[in-house]
Amino acid sequence: MQTKTTKRVFSVLLTLALCLGLLVIAPVMVQAAPPVSGTTWTFTASSPNETNVAYGGGTYSWVQSTKTLTLNNVNHSTTAADALDLPNDSTLVLNGANEIISTYNGGATSIGIFCNGIFTITGNGSLNAVSGESSFSSYGIFPADNLNVNGGTITAIGGSCGINVTSGSPRLIINGGTVTAVGGNFAIRNSTPWNSPLACAGENCWPCCGRTLTPGTTRSPSANRSSGSTGS
Repeated sequence: MQTKTTKRVFSVLLTLALCLGLLVIAPVMVQAAPPVSGTTWTFTASSPNETNVAYGGGTYSWVQSTKTLTLNNVNHSTTAADALDLPNDSTLVLNGANEIISTYNGGATSIGIFCNGIFTITGNGSLNAVSGESSFSSYGIFPADNLNVNGGTITAIGGSCGINVTSGSPRLIINGGTVTAVGGNFAIRNSTPWNSPLACAGENCWPCCGRTLTPGTTRSPSANRSSGSTGS
């Protein structure tokens, strides 16, 4: 009798140990949740991979190794001053119709999409990037270095300017797609040095109100341009 009881106890313990072992070796999938309402949608160089996450009426994916955010019919709107923040050397891939909008209204700088360095936009979809209302400054798209557009139909709207590039020698390079920039003061601006224009082939391309640029366009800083002309 004692032997049978001992065997039963041993069997139970062995089964429990096997179950615990399976739990230990089972992979743990880590995936960030979609942004909380009223906050900035933020990705960093260490943000974990996300694949086809349902959000904003569509889906998005994030690849950490390449810092690539893919939007598929995503409508992201927030009351935060910045709608979307990305790390340096990020790529945004557009599929379908996408909107990144800040509805902020206050005294801080407001930005539709901020990238902390070189920023590349590509894909076959469309993007509306819109800043909030600010008594200080506001920008539709604000990369801290070059902005490279390889595809997509992009509209950037800001209270101060549609697109603001900054750094030592920033450029707006359009290899494909179409870019429309709309701003209350400038369409496109280079803020280093402060308020210097982005010019090409003798034309000023940071006028008030709006400007559409097409493939083959490269805009580099020029110190001898003045604002006001819409160009051809």
